[in-house]
Amino acid sequence: MKDWLFRDRGTGKITYGQRPNVTLIAYYVLAAVRRFAKPTGQAQSAVNGLADGLITVWAIDELARGVNPFRRMIGGATLVWRVRRVMAG
Repeated sequence: MKDWLFRDRGTGKITYGQRPNVTLIAYYVLAAVRRFAKPTGQAQSAVNGLADGLITVWAIDELARGVNPFRRMIGGATLVWRVRRVMAG
């Protein structure tokens, strides 16, 4: 099971983690701004919209191009979380 779940389909190596890509780093920066700077008004809307868009793009990318099933599951779970948040309002 471990071999199937974590084996990189491109290199054949076991991959537990990777360096975050630019999309995920940008999301983390905006999440930190949202949490610590607590923007209001239009700035809040912009930060929220950009952060939500970035994490959604990252999730779709992982679901489609993740290097192993584990990464694809993380992308799928994140996408389900995003859809549930959007549907909840």
